[in-house]
Amino acid sequence: MEWIKKHTTLLVVIIIAFALVLPICINALYLVNTDCEILHKPSEWTTFWGSYLGAIISAAVAFIILHIQRGDNEQQIKDAQKDNDTQNKANRNLQINTLKYQQEQIRLNNFIAVSSKLIASINPMDVKILCKQLRQDNVPQIEHDLLTCLNSITSIQQEFCLHLSDKDGRQKRLGTDSNKIIARYTDALCDIQNLLTLVSVSGIPMTHDILKAYAQSPENKRMSANLKTAIINYTPAQIEDMKLEWMWEGIALSLLDLVQNESTNLYNIIDDYVSEERTRIDKILTEGI
Repeated sequence: MEWIKKHTTLLVVIIIAFALVLPICINALYLVNTDCEILHKPSEWTTFWGSYLGAIISAAVAFIILHIQRGDNEQQIKDAQKDNDTQNKANRNLQINTLKYQQEQIRLNNFIAVSSKLIASINPMDVKILCKQLRQDNVPQIEHDLLTCLNSITSIQQEFCLHLSDKDGRQKRLGTDSNKIIARYTDALCDIQNLLTLVSVSGIPMTHDILKAYAQSPENKRMSANLKTAIINYTPAQIEDMKLEWMWEGIALSLLDLVQNESTNLYNIIDDYVSEERTRIDKILTEGI
């Protein structure tokens, strides 16, 4: 079929040449002396061969044209089928990608929601306001509020970790970095709790000198390094700061100063991850299309 389509001109030339040469050959036969008897007149044979050759030529030309048209039709059908297959594949991929895109968007929105709660829970300013109640010697209420804050952070952190997978490198790194930030913040709150425990159970007026000596004691292994440093380095700025309640507040605030930027740090690493996820999710719609 392809050969016929490629050599159509050659076939037409051969047929025309054959049609022109054959009558000449037949006419030459009549001019040759032969012992065979010719049954009909030369003119009748000429008419017969002319009609016969005309029919053969017409049939040959029609056959060639038919095959060419058939080949063209088959190629058109193949091209149309190929286009349909390509379009159908693109449509299927688009439907699959759209579903994946919607699922990933829902997952990301849920992650953003729990991340927002986690960031909001890391709020040193609220704890600083709470610690200022030490001036009113409201230790039991402060201890209760700190415990509530720690429990809330732990609960939200567990929910946050459910959205992360160790199989994903970026999520694993985010989980590690966020855990470090949260650990530093909760350690500061625990140090304040330990400080309040000294206030409530000492039973004696614990001046700064006594508290400092206790912090520096080699036998004191339960107190964290940050709390020891905060106690030892505490310096009253004015005479009122020598009051016990004000001293507790000053030490607690110095502990919070160590983690005052942790909420911003947590926000930044989560925001970077969310931005990368949005870029990745947006590319899903064009995958395989």
